[in-house]
Amino acid sequence: GVSIFRGARNAIFSLDDQQAGKGVLYRRLLHSAKFRVWYGGQVIWSEPTMQSREETATNVLQETGAALIHAHDHGRIISGQGTISLELLEQAPRMDTKRVPISGLRCRNVITVDDTETIKAMRLCYEILKVAVEPSGAIGLVGALSDSFRNNPAWKECNQIAIILSGGNVDLGSAVEFI
Repeated sequence: GVSIFRGARNAIFSLDDQQAGKGVLYRRLLHSAKFRVWYGGQVIWSEPTMQSREETATNVLQETGAALIHAHDHGRIISGQGTISLELLEQAPRMDTKRVPISGLRCRNVITVDDTETIKAMRLCYEILKVAVEPSGAIGLVGALSDSFRNNPAWKECNQIAIILSGGNVDLGSAVEFI
């Protein structure tokens, strides 16, 4: 998703010192937690099922009193990720369209994309921009290149398009096999 690092750092730095000292439970926050809690972190494994992750999380929370921060359903994560839009507006004030990857939302002006096109966009980013992006981070580009975008009258006059690419959590070897 859109720069989980921004959201994670915001969530971590929003904790008071007492709560930060008890720890943070979240699978992607280890790197961000190191910035706030200098002694690092502990990786706790669970089975790769939702039930196992929830049971493991419940046990850890009961044992440690750590703060639970959800990946996508946490206000501090969302507001931290949103800072990218502020930077974009500062750097490109004349843009008239912004394409960002989203999931789990149902709203007007959303373009859906297929996996094949997403992988092609990932490859395009890698070959031209020399940037590795994960599938969810490339869908803004896929949408902007799609017929759905180009043929939609609502976006006919769009000339200054900003696309947010994100993530590097990908095995390019595996992704390229699908192209």
